[in-house]
Amino acid sequence: MSDDGERLEDLDYEEFCNFLDSQVFSVHDQLLVDKESYNMYFNKFYTYMKQGFERKEVRTHPIYFRFTSNEAESVKQMEIRHMIVNMIYWYAFIMMKNVEDLNSSHIMDCYHITKSYIDDWINTFIIDPYRKLFSNRKMNHIIEKITDKSKYISEDFNIIMGMSMNAESFINLANKNERFNAMIHTKITPSMQPKEIEQIQHTLQNELAEIIKNEPEHCLFPELHSDAGIKLKQLSEFTIMGGLKPDVEGNTIPVPINSNFIYGGLRTVTDYYVDAQAGRKSVILNKTSIKHCALRIA
Repeated sequence: MSDDGERLEDLDYEEFCNFLDSQVFSVHDQLLVDKESYNMYFNKFYTYMKQGFERKEVRTHPIYFRFTSNEAESVKQMEIRHMIVNMIYWYAFIMMKNVEDLNSSHIMDCYHITKSYIDDWINTFIIDPYRKLFSNRKMNHIIEKITDKSKYISEDFNIIMGMSMNAESFINLANKNERFNAMIHTKITPSMQPKEIEQIQHTLQNELAEIIKNEPEHCLFPELHSDAGIKLKQLSEFTIMGGLKPDVEGNTIPVPINSNFIYGGLRTVTDYYVDAQAGRKSVILNKTSIKHCALRIA
């Protein structure tokens, strides 16, 4: 869909190939020479992706480039979807007016991007080399700008890729993986000590994460590999067992929820009561945290 809600035209694959294959792009002197050129090329590449993302040959089509216009520099190539990601983070160099500093070392490995990878890249190539040249406020603005641009990828493509929670992924995994099937039927003895229950849940949640990380068809496969977008404890409560919950004062309620939302849900009145008590604490914490944040900003 386009920004105004109208359906995008179907991709003209011949025009797409001709545009990408007929030239070697220069990062310094073409793609990032100024904001106007950047926006023109970035929007063109991005529109190609939105028009033809369902086709593997579109997603993985190579784009050829050099960092400079010097023909002695070796020609490099990467998939166009990876060029889009790189251009998002390279935009910082336009804002810093240091595009000429970009070189091969700045290429992001988009096959292995995680939250920690992005943090390390920003620290290594933006903050550490340039922090003395810009005020903290300016540096924060630069980082906010590129991270804000990157969020549109998930907003625009998650629906296309089906990246959302769905029961089918868990059903299929339970049918093919006996260990996972056993985990969703986990039952603990209520007489266990809280520390024992928490240790069991912690061990199982880590095992669960490793199982899903080895299932590319699972709906949560990308999130677990990116180290972002999901909390393992919440996943374990959803998939293994609710476990122990705190009351509004932060004390542990000594009655564990011995089921999950994949198999059984909240089965008893006690489960509903315990879950509601924990929910009240979360609401209070969210409200007070947001209020304190607003006071600090003010």
